Amino acid sequence: MDLMSLINKAESDGVEFKNTNDKLRIFIPQGKKHWEEIIHERMSELEAHFIGETPGEKQSLADLLVELAMSRYRFGRTDSDDAFAVELGGPNVAIMLRGSGDSLRSKLSREFRKIQGRTPNSSALTDALTALQGEAFAAEPEAVFLRVAEFDGSIVIDLGNSTGNAIVVKGGAWEVSERSPVLFRRTATTSSLPIPENGGTLAEFRDLLNVTAETWPLVIGWIVAAYVPGIPHPILLLGGQQGTGKTTAAEKFKEIVDPSPAPLQNQPRDSEQWAICAAASHVVGVDNVSTLSPWWSDALCKAVTGDGWLRRKLYTDGEVSVSSFKRAVLLTSIDAGALRGDLGDRVLLVDLESIGEVERRTKTEIDLLFKAAKPRIFGAILDLLAKVLQVLPNIHLEKLPRMADFAKLLAAVDQVNDDRDKNDNLSLDIYLGQRDRIAETVIESDDVAIAIQALAETEGTWTGTANELLKVITPEKPPRGWPQNCNALGGRIKRLGPALDQVGVCVFHHPRSGKRREITISEKRGEEVVTPVTMSQTLENKGLLDDDLVTSGDKDGKAAKPVVTEECPVFPEENGSYDESDKDDKEKMTFSDPDQCKMCRSTDCRDVPIHGGNSIRRECARCGHHIRFVEWNTV
Repeated sequence: MDLMSLINKAESDGVEFKNTNDKLRIFIPQGKKHWEEIIHERMSELEAHFIGETPGEKQSLADLLVELAMSRYRFGRTDSDDAFAVELGGPNVAIMLRGSGDSLRSKLSREFRKIQGRTPNSSALTDALTALQGEAFAAEPEAVFLRVAEFDGSIVIDLGNSTGNAIVVKGGAWEVSERSPVLFRRTATTSSLPIPENGGTLAEFRDLLNVTAETWPLVIGWIVAAYVPGIPHPILLLGGQQGTGKTTAAEKFKEIVDPSPAPLQNQPRDSEQWAICAAASHVVGVDNVSTLSPWWSDALCKAVTGDGWLRRKLYTDGEVSVSSFKRAVLLTSIDAGALRGDLGDRVLLVDLESIGEVERRTKTEIDLLFKAAKPRIFGAILDLLAKVLQVLPNIHLEKLPRMADFAKLLAAVDQVNDDRDKNDNLSLDIYLGQRDRIAETVIESDDVAIAIQALAETEGTWTGTANELLKVITPEKPPRGWPQNCNALGGRIKRLGPALDQVGVCVFHHPRSGKRREITISEKRGEEVVTPVTMSQTLENKGLLDDDLVTSGDKDGKAAKPVVTEECPVFPEENGSYDESDKDDKEKMTFSDPDQCKMCRSTDCRDVPIHGGNSIRRECARCGHHIRFVEWNTV
């Protein structure tokens, strides 16, 4: 009797076998030493019996898994050469071949068990996935998006649900699509957005949060911008003392754009942890930021404008995996510490005020109210986004700040936002008005910037080389991180340049003359600007003043035409070219009161002690714009 007949007879007689090896061992001749070899020889015969085929027609488990996968999925690869599968007739969502949760490996194992009634072994799954990966790499690379994408002039938002619904927003309208027109991917941090409803208002959202009327327009502008892919998004920094609802507000801002089971993360300890966190979500939220280290400050800047991260693939010698991302980032902090100049240009400040015991609500109450209102709030935001997309192509600003795309979007929001109270300030004006405050924060947190500002305050104008400047401003006991040479100082000054200019200190780099290149540091005083003409050597050669700087002419009354820079503008009348057409521009920039605010023109001001009370900064009591330093002493 052959092997199969013996096994069938034993099973009919009620013999129970624990596994395949157990069946084979029973029928191995007694005294056979190498029974494992016999098991291996007869295994294919036994497996063919179990799947109902004769040995000649038998397919391996790996082949069966490949056939099952090819009948249900199409295969492709991303721009970064990650293989994926997309369910035929299902959601337009890329399923990674390997991983946990909803990876293709786990799906195949589950579907095979439903059909065959047994679980495929690990070896068969590995062989099948290797073959399927080959199929994927035979395809052309495809763009795969996370949460939001641009398609045919519209914006597509992945709702993240199991049915694959998406929102398609175009100029003036939005609609729910049964299947996304673009391919999305999802991660473990992707949760679902609700189906939006009509009839909601943004005021309903604001009522749940501790955000003031002055900063609410900025928040709405940031949320709308977060749905727009491809543009740099400023970092939303929620500040305030403890108990002001920073964490709750940050969670709700993220949940209305890119919900996640863990909406806010801890501050990353290194660049690798940050890259993993940023690659997994469209909106990255970090809670309770205590300090902004130099490496993370640079990483945040790159995440705003676009970043890429390389690392070696697991179980390989030379292959690398690539993660590229451009993210919307929000942070919460009581005091984030020093703010570097390049990061300051990319920050959006929102301060939350203290909540009284009578006004305070429990988090459970807020969560329940937000859950009920979320579809309506989502619908109201989509209404605003559709209107913004309609007018955005026609928005033109005379002057564009650093985050130009975001500034244009804010101008569009101001134009179409029907929910904005007539007494509310325009979001673009608030955003531009923050530059002075951010610049002051950058200056006060940098010892070199403080020294340069003090030099401009005391000297008015100073000219010399970077090496000479380093000698002048270096204290007797330099603090930690102080530049050790002129090259380091030059790089530091370039980074601080925009912030210094914002607070009234002009840094002008002269063209090189031989081996000498000079820097002029001057102070702006109201409309009067001390403007550098050229290097001292050139001035002397041209017979101008012995002074390194001139404003209106030389001692003989001859007009000296200054070299005008964008950072240090001068009036046309100062170089002899003033006429009546310049009158309006001059009047806009003329201030009769030295303490009149240049931003809002208010004459109400307040004095703020800084540097431990050693210095006093005068600022506008209305908008907080920096006016001047009443006293300056950093010692």
